[in-house]
Amino acid sequence: MARIGVDLDGCCYDFIGAMRRYLTQRKGYTDPELPEPDRWNVWECWGLDPEEWRTLFLQGVAEGVLFRQGDTYPDAALTIDRLRAAGHTIHIVTDRDVHPAAASATTRWLADQAIPYDTLTFSGDKTVVPVDVFIEDSPANARNLEDAGVQVLLMDRPWNRGAHVGQRVHGWGSVHDEVSMSEPSQSETVLAEAERLVGGDRRLDYGSPREDFTRTGRMWGSILGIEDVSPEEVGLCMIALKMSREVNGHKRDNIVDIAGYARCIDLVHADKGVQS
Repeated sequence: MARIGVDLDGCCYDFIGAMRRYLTQRKGYTDPELPEPDRWNVWECWGLDPEEWRTLFLQGVAEGVLFRQGDTYPDAALTIDRLRAAGHTIHIVTDRDVHPAAASATTRWLADQAIPYDTLTFSGDKTVVPVDVFIEDSPANARNLEDAGVQVLLMDRPWNRGAHVGQRVHGWGSVHDEVSMSEPSQSETVLAEAERLVGGDRRLDYGSPREDFTRTGRMWGSILGIEDVSPEEVGLCMIALKMSREVNGHKRDNIVDIAGYARCIDLVHADKGVQS
């Protein structure tokens, strides 16, 4: 199963529609003044300078309109629910760390729209949460994600049609199809999948298990006020975490990760032998 990253604005949340509604209903703008934007810098299409745009934008958030009110794009909630029900995990990463009211408005809107998720992160850097696939509408973010080794599904929007990055998808139905096609073959065993993941991109992303688990053990020791947790113990603790989740409910990725962490412990021992 895949870890799926999801952007909100422009992918799930119709930010342009919400902003247009706010400006016409509360700020005296008219629809002809706010045409459909054909570039990322929306303010240029609407005759605003960047400072005017930011002021109006923050006012909309502060007044409980932007991020709290607004429509979803068609089938966004339904598709995300289907993907999560199929065993994928959903990790929302959104660049909304702009105002104290933004976080609560976002969580309430997600609840109202019945959009399920496993984690919610507020960050302009979409690479901060490790995922396998990311649904994004910003060409710049899409390039950064691809540079980090993430498969990008670029949601087709008027403001990104000149961009040649990621795999363009036309709606959430296409997202579901693409994710389903990228799932590992059902003929691949748990052990084979674990070996592929441990020895493939994750090793490039995280470093060797010994390096990764050693860093983690130092952090855990500091947090707990004890000596460093050994890399072998880190691996065993991660296995225990996955066992706990498997007891709660079976998911293939739990047992794949149990096998993967066991393989990592084996590699830690092998690495120690090389280093000694």
